[in-house]
Amino acid sequence: MRTSSFVPVGPKTSLFFNISGGTTFRGSAGPFQVFALGGPFQLGAYLPQEFLGNHYAYSSLGFRRELYRLPTLVGRKIYWGGWYEAGTAFGTAALDPGPIAVRGTFNLGVIVDTILGPIAVAGSVSPTGLSRVNFSIGRLF
Repeated sequence: MRTSSFVPVGPKTSLFFNISGGTTFRGSAGPFQVFALGGPFQLGAYLPQEFLGNHYAYSSLGFRRELYRLPTLVGRKIYWGGWYEAGTAFGTAALDPGPIAVRGTFNLGVIVDTILGPIAVAGSVSPTGLSRVNFSIGRLF
């Protein structure tokens, strides 16, 4: 399950939120069926797929602001934004969910909406001091 929304709060600024979650409902998931968090736009201060489990929950809340309008042949707009992410993936055993630890990251980045899709560069920091710079091409959420 996934939902997201952008709410304009001015001519160039929008607030946004994303919420997603999933479960295998029963049994243990196979190696290609587990849910994964970590990496760009999914707890960015952590390694890609660092957290795996039969169940997961994720949310983000932030803003984006238009910086520049691109020529039509190149794309649409360039934005900068900031957001906070929180999430967990847990339950690697069928009957025992194990410990549930919610992790979070603070993010600040630039997104370029090109004709080939979005290109993003963002810095991420966790409350525990982990940090990472992420680069992404294609779908963001």
